[in-house]
Amino acid sequence: LSVYPGSPLIPTTNLQFPVLFVVRQQKSVLSWQIPLAFRGIYQGTYTYQDVSRTLCPTESESTAEAQEEYMYIDVASLSPSSVRYELMVTRLQEFELLSDKPFNFSASPSQPQYFLYSFPEGVDSVIIKVTSEEVYPCSVVSVQDIMCPVYDLDHNVEFNGVYQTMTKKAAITIRVSVRQPACAGAAVIPP
Repeated sequence: LSVYPGSPLIPTTNLQFPVLFVVRQQKSVLSWQIPLAFRGIYQGTYTYQDVSRTLCPTESESTAEAQEEYMYIDVASLSPSSVRYELMVTRLQEFELLSDKPFNFSASPSQPQYFLYSFPEGVDSVIIKVTSEEVYPCSVVSVQDIMCPVYDLDHNVEFNGVYQTMTKKAAITIRVSVRQPACAGAAVIPP
C-alpha cells in the first residue's frame, strides 16, 4: 500500500506548524510531516509538499488475491489556522520484483520507493542492477531484510542491510538467507 497525502488544498510552507501524519498498522508505525524537510548536501534545507510513503507489507509472501487490512491514520497540526489535505491510499499493483524482468519506477527525495524480491526455488544469489535516466549525486540503492520499518529515507537508509551509492548505475549482489528467502530493495534519492 502506498499513502499519498496529495497536494495541499491550502499549501503550508511553515516548518513551525507542519501537518503530521501517523499510520499505525498491525506490526508497524510510520510517520512523516508536510512540509517534509531534508538537510541536503552543502547543508541546504529542502522542503517538499508532495510526499508519498509505502507502507510495510503485512506478509512477505506475494499473494494473488487482495487481503483485508486495517490501519489507523492520524493527521494533526498545531497550526493556528485550518489546513486541509487530501489523503489517498492505494494498493501498489507491482510491488514484487521478478528475476530477468526489467522494472521501471520513479523515485524522488520525498517519494522513495521500495519493492519485494523473493528468491526463486534453487537460486542462492542474484545481482540487483539499477540504472537511472537522470544523474542524482549520492542516490542510494539498499537491500534489506523484510522487517518493519523499511528504512527508505536519505537519513536512515544505511541502518539495515547493505547499500550502494550511485549516480547513474549501481549493482548489489545478494545471497538468499536461510531464515528469510525474500528481501526489500529500496531506492533513495537525496535532496
